[in-house]
Amino acid sequence: MPRSRTVTLPNGTVITYDYSGLEGIMKKLKGKHVKIISDGVTYGKFWELGHTTPSGAILQKPFLVPACEQMREPMKKAIQQAVNRGDLKTMDVIIDKVAFDVEKRAKQIIVELPLVDTAALLNSIAVHDPEGF
Repeated sequence: MPRSRTVTLPNGTVITYDYSGLEGIMKKLKGKHVKIISDGVTYGKFWELGHTTPSGAILQKPFLVPACEQMREPMKKAIQQAVNRGDLKTMDVIIDKVAFDVEKRAKQIIVELPLVDTAALLNSIAVHDPEGF
Protein backbone atom coordinates (compact mmCIF):
# COMPACT_ATOMS: atom_id res chain seq x y z
CA MET A 1 0.00 0.00 0.00
CA PRO A 2 1.42 3.43 -0.89
CA ARG A 3 2.17 5.64 2.13
CA SER A 4 0.21 8.57 0.69
CA ARG A 5 -1.78 9.59 -2.34
CA THR A 6 -2.67 13.03 -3.68
CA VAL A 7 -5.80 13.67 -5.73
CA THR A 8 -6.77 16.92 -7.44
CA LEU A 9 -10.51 17.39 -7.83
CA PRO A 10 -12.00 19.08 -10.91
CA ASN A 11 -12.57 22.27 -8.89
CA GLY A 12 -8.84 22.44 -8.08
CA THR A 13 -9.09 21.16 -4.52
CA VAL A 14 -6.09 19.01 -3.63
CA ILE A 15 -6.62 16.14 -1.19
CA THR A 16 -3.72 14.12 0.21
CA TYR A 17 -4.46 10.81 1.90
CA ASP A 18 -1.78 9.68 4.35
CA TYR A 19 -1.87 5.95 5.05
CA SER A 20 1.23 5.81 7.28
CA GLY A 21 -0.86 5.73 10.48
CA LEU A 22 -3.04 3.00 9.02
CA GLU A 23 0.03 0.90 8.22
CA GLY A 24 1.13 1.10 11.87
CA ILE A 25 -2.30 0.06 13.10
CA MET A 26 -2.39 -2.85 10.67
CA LYS A 27 1.00 -4.09 11.88
CA LYS A 28 -0.21 -4.05 15.50
CA LEU A 29 -3.33 -6.05 14.56
CA LYS A 30 -1.52 -8.88 12.80
CA GLY A 31 -1.86 -12.15 14.64
CA LYS A 32 -4.87 -10.98 16.66
CA HIS A 33 -8.46 -11.95 16.04
CA VAL A 34 -9.52 -8.81 14.22
CA LYS A 35 -11.73 -8.22 11.21
CA ILE A 36 -11.56 -5.30 8.82
CA ILE A 37 -14.60 -4.29 6.77
CA SER A 38 -13.74 -2.24 3.73
CA ASP A 39 -14.78 -1.38 0.23
CA GLY A 40 -12.51 -2.17 -2.67
CA VAL A 41 -13.20 0.74 -5.00
CA THR A 42 -11.37 4.04 -5.24
CA TYR A 43 -14.51 6.16 -4.86
CA GLY A 44 -16.08 4.55 -1.78
CA LYS A 45 -14.31 6.99 0.54
CA PHE A 46 -15.86 9.92 -1.35
CA TRP A 47 -19.39 8.66 -0.63
CA GLU A 48 -18.52 7.76 2.95
CA LEU A 49 -16.67 10.97 3.86
CA GLY A 50 -18.25 13.36 1.37
CA HIS A 51 -17.13 15.14 -1.76
CA THR A 52 -17.79 18.35 -3.63
CA THR A 53 -19.42 18.30 -7.05
CA PRO A 54 -18.28 20.67 -9.84
CA SER A 55 -21.31 22.87 -8.98
CA GLY A 56 -20.05 23.20 -5.40
CA ALA A 57 -22.66 20.95 -3.79
CA ILE A 58 -21.41 18.64 -1.05
CA LEU A 59 -22.53 15.05 -1.37
CA GLN A 60 -22.15 12.55 1.44
CA LYS A 61 -23.90 9.22 1.72
CA PRO A 62 -22.09 7.17 4.37
CA PHE A 63 -22.72 3.43 4.45
CA LEU A 64 -19.97 1.84 6.58
CA VAL A 65 -20.13 4.13 9.62
CA PRO A 66 -23.93 3.80 9.96
CA ALA A 67 -23.65 0.02 9.58
CA CYS A 68 -21.01 -0.08 12.34
CA GLU A 69 -23.05 2.19 14.58
CA GLN A 70 -26.12 -0.02 14.19
CA MET A 71 -24.09 -3.00 15.41
CA ARG A 72 -22.57 -1.20 18.42
CA GLU A 73 -25.26 -2.06 20.98
CA PRO A 74 -25.85 -5.67 19.82
CA MET A 75 -22.07 -6.25 19.98
CA LYS A 76 -21.77 -4.72 23.45
CA LYS A 77 -24.67 -6.86 24.65
CA ALA A 78 -23.19 -10.07 23.19
CA ILE A 79 -19.78 -9.33 24.73
CA GLN A 80 -21.30 -8.56 28.12
CA GLN A 81 -23.30 -11.80 28.05
CA ALA A 82 -20.15 -13.78 27.22
CA VAL A 83 -18.24 -12.06 30.05
CA ASN A 84 -21.09 -12.72 32.50
CA ARG A 85 -21.03 -16.42 31.54
CA GLY A 86 -17.25 -16.48 31.87
CA ASP A 87 -17.09 -17.70 28.28
CA LEU A 88 -14.38 -15.59 26.73
CA LYS A 89 -13.75 -18.19 24.00
CA THR A 90 -16.88 -16.94 22.22
CA MET A 91 -15.31 -13.49 21.64
CA ASP A 92 -13.84 -14.66 18.33
CA VAL A 93 -17.29 -15.88 17.26
CA ILE A 94 -18.84 -12.55 18.28
CA ILE A 95 -16.21 -10.58 16.36
CA ASP A 96 -16.76 -12.68 13.24
CA LYS A 97 -20.55 -12.39 13.45
CA VAL A 98 -20.48 -8.62 13.99
CA ALA A 99 -18.06 -8.12 11.08
CA PHE A 100 -20.25 -10.05 8.67
CA ASP A 101 -23.39 -8.34 9.99
CA VAL A 102 -21.75 -4.94 9.35
CA GLU A 103 -20.82 -6.05 5.83
CA LYS A 104 -24.40 -7.13 5.16
CA ARG A 105 -25.90 -3.95 6.63
CA ALA A 106 -23.51 -1.67 4.69
CA LYS A 107 -24.65 -3.34 1.48
CA GLN A 108 -28.30 -2.85 2.48
CA ILE A 109 -27.66 0.84 3.18
CA ILE A 110 -26.08 1.32 -0.26
CA VAL A 111 -29.21 -0.11 -1.87
CA GLU A 112 -31.55 1.89 0.39
CA LEU A 113 -29.88 5.29 -0.12
CA PRO A 114 -29.69 4.69 -3.19
CA LEU A 115 -26.14 5.44 -4.20
CA VAL A 116 -25.26 5.89 -7.84
CA ASP A 117 -23.35 2.64 -8.22
CA THR A 118 -22.63 0.17 -10.97
CA ALA A 119 -22.65 -2.55 -8.28
CA ALA A 120 -18.85 -2.31 -8.09
CA LEU A 121 -19.02 -0.61 -4.67
CA LEU A 122 -21.73 -2.95 -3.43
CA ASN A 123 -19.87 -6.05 -4.53
CA SER A 124 -16.51 -4.82 -3.22
CA ILE A 125 -17.53 -4.56 0.44
CA ALA A 126 -15.94 -7.45 2.29
CA VAL A 127 -14.57 -8.65 5.60
CA HIS A 128 -10.79 -9.14 5.75
CA ASP A 129 -8.19 -10.38 8.19
CA PRO A 130 -5.31 -7.93 8.77
CA GLU A 131 -2.87 -10.43 7.27
CA GLY A 132 -4.71 -10.50 3.96
CA PHE A 133 -5.44 -6.79 3.75
